[in-house]
Amino acid sequence: MKRKSFWLILLFLIPFVIMISFFIVEKPDTETKVSNFKERLDDQIEEQTEEEKEENYSQTPSYKERLQYIIDHAQHIFANKAAQIVAIGDSLTEGVGDETKQGGYVGMLEQTLQEKKVLARIENLGKSGNRTNQLRERLNEVDIAQSIKRADMIFITIGANDIMYVLKKNITNITIEPFIKEKERYETRLKDIFTRLRELNQDAEVYLIGFYNPFEAYFHDIEELTELTRQWNEVGQEVTANDSRAYFIPTADLFVGRTSELLSDDYFHPNQAGYEVIANRIIQFLNQMER
Repeated sequence: MKRKSFWLILLFLIPFVIMISFFIVEKPDTETKVSNFKERLDDQIEEQTEEEKEENYSQTPSYKERLQYIIDHAQHIFANKAAQIVAIGDSLTEGVGDETKQGGYVGMLEQTLQEKKVLARIENLGKSGNRTNQLRERLNEVDIAQSIKRADMIFITIGANDIMYVLKKNITNITIEPFIKEKERYETRLKDIFTRLRELNQDAEVYLIGFYNPFEAYFHDIEELTELTRQWNEVGQEVTANDSRAYFIPTADLFVGRTSELLSDDYFHPNQAGYEVIANRIIQFLNQMER
């Protein structure tokens, strides 16, 4: 564990050390990594969905070929019945950052299933900015509760905003302690979420999608942030391990060393390519389970 003074030195020296590479990605000269990082945190924590770019939808043939190939080998999952799939959670479920306006990994899965004539209906209940305490409350809403009751499969993304919340509150004095304390509360809330899901639906398969380390692009030299992401993902693994019909799908490894190409302009959410690798991982995971 590093001393507080060391954290402060890193926090304020890093923008100058990597200033040249930062300009290469065409950021304004007046911005530093720290100031820009704080602005992005404000947007994330205040639950404001960023304005999506006005671009026409386009999907690369290579993406369609890869994802459809995986679907071809996983269709037995959906055989002989119309599967009801519910995706719920934060902005990663909503699809924020997908410049193609396809709806992130949920939209990609849905469109490909439709094109392959797989019997499945996906309902996207993602809400940008959701933390575990907010998702826990949403599960008591009548409409959402009814959707969960009907579901055969449930996909969840949650937890990244809990980390963001702690980081924002401690941005000028980053230490490991606040994250450790919040991780304990996060675990309690995540358990509450799964308890509520099982109150509503005993039989649905529940898939908790792990989160990646979005801080790599800003603070790649601070190994503790990568370790924090790993520890928080371990909480998700442990919670799902206690439910015989719940599974954890890791994604952190997909983004290591690739955040510059897989994250959107806000450096937090995946772009189309980032959601593509998540969608591929989900289908691959489902396919392996059914073998």
